[in-house]
Amino acid sequence: MSRSEIERGMAKAENYERRALTLINKGDYPAALGELIKAIEKYKTLAARFQRSVLYDRWLEKADELLVLAKKIKGKAKTTPEMVKEGAPISIKDCDEVGERVDPETNKLDFSKLAGMDKIKKILRRTIEWSLKEKEKMEEHGLEPTKGILLVGPPGCGKTYLVKCAAGEFKIRLLIASPASTFNKYVGETPKAVRKVFQCGEKMTPSIIFVDEIDKLLPDPSRSSDSSGVTGQALSTFQQEMDGAQSGTGFIVMMATNDPELLHPALSRTGRVSYRLYIPPPDKPTRAAVFRINLEAPKLILEPEVQNFDLLADLTAPQDGWYYASSDIEEMCRRAKEKRFEIIIESGNEEIPLTLDMLKEAINSLKPSISPKQIHRYEKWADEFSG
Repeated sequence: MSRSEIERGMAKAENYERRALTLINKGDYPAALGELIKAIEKYKTLAARFQRSVLYDRWLEKADELLVLAKKIKGKAKTTPEMVKEGAPISIKDCDEVGERVDPETNKLDFSKLAGMDKIKKILRRTIEWSLKEKEKMEEHGLEPTKGILLVGPPGCGKTYLVKCAAGEFKIRLLIASPASTFNKYVGETPKAVRKVFQCGEKMTPSIIFVDEIDKLLPDPSRSSDSSGVTGQALSTFQQEMDGAQSGTGFIVMMATNDPELLHPALSRTGRVSYRLYIPPPDKPTRAAVFRINLEAPKLILEPEVQNFDLLADLTAPQDGWYYASSDIEEMCRRAKEKRFEIIIESGNEEIPLTLDMLKEAINSLKPSISPKQIHRYEKWADEFSG
């Protein structure tokens, strides 16, 4: 008898059961019925494979209990539409109020527009594509779909841009929810808003739910001054939805923070979050790629030296431990192009190239924004939690 096999089997069965109960509470009976059937099958499989286990009778009892529940909701499952917990039908239009929505038809970004991050692109391609397109095959081979992905790194290093590129790469909808659109100081409102975000994720499948500044929505209680109980309610609802709303089966939850130390511990450890990815400041190849991407335009003429993107990367190398963020380099390019455009407007000559001197002037006008202290802080977190 394999204890690890039993533990894995029970974890799956209990997970299916939790999802079913949460979906029943939300009135989504068709999805709940599907989860109940999975739980029943898993409990029966455990009983059939491990007949000598002390849990044998309990597994059969659970299967019978869930079968009775499945019969009770079977009739409702045929007629009930997807519902939010408050009882109102939800449409994609309703989701416009939740946060920024990016549809695949309008999303022009993909991984070709994302500089560097090759390792992270590989992880996202594997987790998102497998979870959304190969779910059944994954389960046959003993793999659970990816539920949550946490992105951590300094401001301006492309966390939000990365998520938009991932949505465009896989041609799926993206819902961006931030504390400004989700968090509410009045007791009861935040859990309701969190629940609606997940409902929209389900409605828009296949999709990505992206919660930016997750540390502000779900902070570490030991560091929080909240006395209203809203934070605890929001965390409870968030965890419930991660289990019950089938994250990973039709949508994936991605989260980002610049302050990982402020996060609730539940989001920094394995469990509901499958991957915790450190997004570092851009290295030389990434800086070169950021310059290349930002110096492309139909009528943008580049001086030959400017086309040496490795040279531009060297000009923005770390200085005494200080790093330029990707957003810093984007701003340098914008300022240089603005200078060129000013000359074009004054002269009426559109054949004027963007010169290395224009770029050097833009580079010198900006100081690196990421300090050695920040780098140490993020690397320390990555050593402990990233992976």
